[in-house]
Amino acid sequence: MTNSTNKPPARFNMAAYTIGRAAAARPKHPALLVFAAPAQPPTEVWTFADLEDAVLRIASGLEAVGVLPGERILMQLDNSSICPLLF
Repeated sequence: MTNSTNKPPARFNMAAYTIGRAAAARPKHPALLVFAAPAQPPTEVWTFADLEDAVLRIASGLEAVGVLPGERILMQLDNSSICPLLF
């Protein structure tokens, strides 16, 4: 059951709804762990605050070059931590 505080807005923003809310509630909590090999410690640890900052900077950069909200873009990326940031 969903109450009114958990209802998404009419224009849904996945990043704000997930990362933004988590960054506000738990900014220093680990959100993304990147592993180079199984059974090894993570090579990167991103907090919710780190993710929110990176996503907002990426969005600003895309907007600065003329990409509007809702427009589609195509990117080719290596398998790295940048993939979830651009998702």
